[in-house]
Amino acid sequence: MTRSRSSSKGVSNQIQKQMSGTMPVFDSKKATDEIEIDIQIGNALNWYNMMASDKKERKWFLTYAEKNKLLTKGEVDRAKTMDPTIFSRVGRYTEMISNGFPIEEWAQKYIDACVAKVKKNLSKKKTVTKSGPSIQDRMDDKGIEKASEIIQKVDEFYCEMTSGKLKKKDDAAFFDIESFLNVNEIKPAISARMVPHIEQSREEWNNALADDRSFYDHMSDSEIKRMIRIYDWILEGLNIRAATKRTTKRTRKRKEKTPADLVKRIKYLEKTDLYGGHVSVAPENLIGATKVCLFNAKTRQMYLLESQDKRGFTVKGTTIQNVNIDKSVCKCIRETQVNDLLQIAKTQGIQGLKTAFNKITSKPGIVNGRMNANMIIMKVYK
Repeated sequence: MTRSRSSSKGVSNQIQKQMSGTMPVFDSKKATDEIEIDIQIGNALNWYNMMASDKKERKWFLTYAEKNKLLTKGEVDRAKTMDPTIFSRVGRYTEMISNGFPIEEWAQKYIDACVAKVKKNLSKKKTVTKSGPSIQDRMDDKGIEKASEIIQKVDEFYCEMTSGKLKKKDDAAFFDIESFLNVNEIKPAISARMVPHIEQSREEWNNALADDRSFYDHMSDSEIKRMIRIYDWILEGLNIRAATKRTTKRTRKRKEKTPADLVKRIKYLEKTDLYGGHVSVAPENLIGATKVCLFNAKTRQMYLLESQDKRGFTVKGTTIQNVNIDKSVCKCIRETQVNDLLQIAKTQGIQGLKTAFNKITSKPGIVNGRMNANMIIMKVYK
């Protein structure tokens, strides 16, 4: 069912409030009990949700890793060009630890996993390409970009929900994933690349509900389930779009070739001074003709070719195509008969030529439509 988004009052004020102020630092003097510690941690995470970007988290993480000797200086320098999403939602933990927040106990597993991922990526051999990013790389980048926009919307949902301004019954109307995909013209391949990033964010809330409450102690199970549910709606929409296949395959439109294009490679004799002198008909006239008279000035062979059907001849390379082999004839003409027969071919119609040609008593030769540099195109018949 399509869920249309309704405008939530006060969301812009809440976002502005979250974004105000400087980077949070843990105040040990105010941390008199566990509740106060959790409040400070929760407020800090809210600030990072609004202010942190993948690139900032990469910078925070690498600074922490080098200072604590989790990575060498050389590894840190090389990791600065890595995909920033590797450090997403981990760099903030390292920065919080650096600012005094007591979260090492539960955040360490995320930091260790990120260190391992960085080292694994550094161990891979990189292939140098001169042509810039590939199509796949550009699609991955767009998937990351659009997934980040969705996570930003979910952060707005979190602010509205925790402030009590968004009722549970209005959750479905807060963010319409189908509308988001349509407005941004997200194709199935991009949608599929967005799924892993959304699943990663959802998994954090799933862990919070299961056993890792950590800084989510100020939230009830019902609120955490609402966060998981909106991620489930988003993943459902992304997976549906990713499974969508193009119903009609785009057919390649072939460029129409002109008669001049078709005959540009054909071989023929443009003119000859033999037998009283003769000039070939332009080879473009072969296209669509149903009959043609050819004469080989070197071997004195004359050809009467007929096409298979009314579409007429076409030409491929140096060969006349669509020739009816059974009805086409080739005969060798005697020296004394050549001039008369060529004159008939030039001046009379096809029937007069056939009558004169049939009187030739030489043995018929093989007809294959192949042209060569000794053949004159005497006449074509449409």
